[in-house]
Amino acid sequence: MDTHLDMDENLLTPEEKFELAACVGEALINVHKHANATEVVLEIKVTDSECYLLIQDNGIGFNQKKISETDHYGIQMMQERCKKMNWNLEIESKQGRTRLSFTPK
Repeated sequence: MDTHLDMDENLLTPEEKFELAACVGEALINVHKHANATEVVLEIKVTDSECYLLIQDNGIGFNQKKISETDHYGIQMMQERCKKMNWNLEIESKQGRTRLSFTPK
């Protein structure tokens, strides 16, 4: 796993720290269980000018249109966590790459 951290954690609320940590954990579990990936990138930037969390892998991808129809409970949980703290979760997935991007609204 390749990690890039530039973070002033004082800029996040305790709730954001907790929920984002849970999202990272869930995303990494999903990569391990489903993606068949050989590489994962975790990038966190929390500064006065930028704030985002990015998780990307080089796995098999998945059909995003079926998230609400099938057993994608981990993604649904991450979406609920983002909604709770007023953040956006953008998902891009195709063969060879899945990218989750978390940003405040």
